[in-house]
Amino acid sequence: MRIGLESSFATRPTTGIGAYLSGLGEALRRRSDVEIVPINPPARAMISRLGERANRFTWEALRSGLAARGEEIDLLHVPLMAVPIGSPVPVVATVHDVIPYVLPEYRRSRAMQVNLAVSKARIRHAAAVIAPSQHAALDIENVLGIPAERIFVTPEAVGDQYRPAESSGSGRLHALGVKQPYIFNIGGFDVRKNLPMLVEAFAD
Repeated sequence: MRIGLESSFATRPTTGIGAYLSGLGEALRRRSDVEIVPINPPARAMISRLGERANRFTWEALRSGLAARGEEIDLLHVPLMAVPIGSPVPVVATVHDVIPYVLPEYRRSRAMQVNLAVSKARIRHAAAVIAPSQHAALDIENVLGIPAERIFVTPEAVGDQYRPAESSGSGRLHALGVKQPYIFNIGGFDVRKNLPMLVEAFAD
């Protein structure tokens, strides 16, 4: 099977979706029954004058589907909540969560409201939706209106590069001058991370 893999996040700073795309691509390439065909935006966007956000929106909503038409693929996988118009083959999309639809902080701008409305309308055209957990699957069903039979829970595995530490890290921390209790946060500063609550909990 030739699978088109929408790979625009591979060229962006690594985030959760970028890490997911990288790990998924590596795992699929190890399969003998699958051939991966990256579906990428052109190096120079035709409508870059409209700005990065508009360029990304048109790629996810339309141009990725048109790019897939130039490839002989059996399936298009999009690692985020975006089903492009005009895809020549069935689309499988991964919906990691529905946070923007349940937290009002993400819907303050008109542009984001339009983006979310389009994404919600288009995701209903997916042949199948992958969810990383049962909780996310229930949210996808209830918030987005996707029938349960089209949602497949596929937990996101940790990459091969992660393994148990060979020795305790406490000695290394002391060598760096870290002798007090600390918090090691590898998440971003996004509002949903609620870092102020983390700091308050640590202070208590």
